[in-house]
Amino acid sequence: MNEMEEKSYQLIDIIEERLEQFCTDWAIKALLNNENQIRFSESQIDIYKSWNEIKIILFLSQRRRTLDISINDLSIIAIDKALQNCEKLLEVAKLNLNYKKMPAGPFEYNPSIQQKIFDQKVVNLDETAVDIVNDATETALNEGANRVAGSFFYGDTQVIQKNSLGLEGSFNKTQLMLDEKQE
Repeated sequence: MNEMEEKSYQLIDIIEERLEQFCTDWAIKALLNNENQIRFSESQIDIYKSWNEIKIILFLSQRRRTLDISINDLSIIAIDKALQNCEKLLEVAKLNLNYKKMPAGPFEYNPSIQQKIFDQKVVNLDETAVDIVNDATETALNEGANRVAGSFFYGDTQVIQKNSLGLEGSFNKTQLMLDEKQE
């Protein structure tokens, strides 16, 4: 288990303990993102950056009053303050007449789904990502563009989930996005 995973599981345990005090149902999702961006303008790469982040997304219910929240500041003080605010908001929220119980766990997903949403080649792009951008730029110029600009994002995300009805699990996914503008 890497450091980001360890921190995520610790945060999930802390949040779970606090949610048990005021929620009838809850779901916690931790997103561990490893993102990369190559930005190009005037047909040249000008920025190549990478970053890692953890984001926590909560779905909370208190007797059919529901709330969704995303937490980016993962300090314990910020999490406590956010959860205190959630407790107050749930007390005054309107009843969600469309709310249905969350799925109870444990259960298994078909393993072939993981193969459709995760590609190890994306995780290992490294220098190949620069080649992809250069090839896309070259192709646009060869097709008649005067100049090309845009961004290429790629990365992977580990999603860790847990809910109040015993559902626990995680999965990995990868993403690619090329946004190109030509003149």
